[in-house]
Amino acid sequence: MHVAHVLRKLDPAAWGGVETHVHALAAALRARDVGGTLFAPRRGPEDEAPGGAPVERYRALLPVLGPAERRRALWAVGGNLISLDLPLRLARDARFALAHAHTQRRVGGAVRVAMRHTGRPYVVSIHGPLLSAPAWVAEESARRRGRSLDVGQPWGALVGARRVLRDADRVIVFNRAEEAAVRTHLAPHGRAERVVRMSQGVDARRFARGHRRATRRALGLDDET
Repeated sequence: MHVAHVLRKLDPAAWGGVETHVHALAAALRARDVGGTLFAPRRGPEDEAPGGAPVERYRALLPVLGPAERRRALWAVGGNLISLDLPLRLARDARFALAHAHTQRRVGGAVRVAMRHTGRPYVVSIHGPLLSAPAWVAEESARRRGRSLDVGQPWGALVGARRVLRDADRVIVFNRAEEAAVRTHLAPHGRAERVVRMSQGVDARRFARGHRRATRRALGLDDET
């Protein structure tokens, strides 16, 4: 079995929590004989992620009109990208029994279109507040967007960006608040049972090899700090 893990950002110079999670997930699945390929926008030459997972870069566009500085900032966090390349590649590639979208909106919509068109399942992971904190999400989106103008809504409608969660075969969440909010959202469509909560955890064996003093020295911290 082979899984396509789809991200909106994969830049080793700007590594974040989602990337760390996907890296650990891909490694855990490999240990269970489940292969995985990471799909991310073309923002670097890497064809392999840290840890050895293969990476395929898809062409993407940030459909935003505005100052170059604002566009760069939106690119740095993945923005709300559009990609014609991604759904075509997923639809044509018969290796993948499953797609795992680690983002929603238009990139998630591209996954939705490709997998539904070819009769294969897809799952979505919600890696941060989405439906459980709508006011915060709206405020944060407005802050990042600033005075720029997003012109990608027609593409979002075409790929069903607002239906990504509703049509997913499973929606994975990581806390009780998001679980309750997503279940409430999907209940009118008879799909609340598709929500799965995965508790976060730490691999104690991995971190048992750490060395506190060596780490603090490497970071330039005094032991008394």
